[in-house]
Amino acid sequence: MRLITLDEAVQITSTIFNDYVEPLAVSMMSGEVPSILLGIHRYGTKESDWLAHTSFKNSASISVFKCDIYLEDIFRLCRRCKLWLVTEDVFRVVALYYVLHPLYQTQYINFDIDVNADYESMMAGAGKEADHFIRKFCSLKTTTEQTVLDILKYHMMIFTNHYHGRDTNIGRAYTDAIESYVYTMLVNYRGAYEVARYRKAQTCLIDEDGFMIMEKRTDGGMIKDE
Repeated sequence: MRLITLDEAVQITSTIFNDYVEPLAVSMMSGEVPSILLGIHRYGTKESDWLAHTSFKNSASISVFKCDIYLEDIFRLCRRCKLWLVTEDVFRVVALYYVLHPLYQTQYINFDIDVNADYESMMAGAGKEADHFIRKFCSLKTTTEQTVLDILKYHMMIFTNHYHGRDTNIGRAYTDAIESYVYTMLVNYRGAYEVARYRKAQTCLIDEDGFMIMEKRTDGGMIKDE
């Protein structure tokens, strides 16, 4: 469940894409004309995935980066990492990781030897680069943001069975990070977190006391086709 509206989620996603993802994508382009295409989908999913769907093509004349972001898939990544209650801090870090990871995957694709091993190496390498980028270039202002990034890092390390860093017991480190997140949620949003933990499959909007809030699918406006 979430404490932010879909409008707020779209705004946050658009801002982090413009501030971080687009400049990074442009730095990877070699064509004379760079082109960035972004689609943000409030509803629906792309194959029930938990990372953004991207395509990156370089040619001598033009380079194209296309990115489709599905908010439902971002919330799915949160649930995979046991982030049952999505606050603004949580969403900002997860959304950035969700987009950066597949962008870095394009730099690690190499299936020449072993498809399975190379896939794991690609996912592990992209995860390491995404984590490094966020820590180096993004200002993590709260303890929650730092904890969420740790959870994402450990989740990807366990998922790929590729470990890096100083931690020797990744399972324990992952559990400790989740416990830190849970403590923060219980201290600041106990009512909302207890409801979210009970209804783990839900992604609806709730208030801090745990009451569900109905959202309009649109703002009620109409676009006139000239």
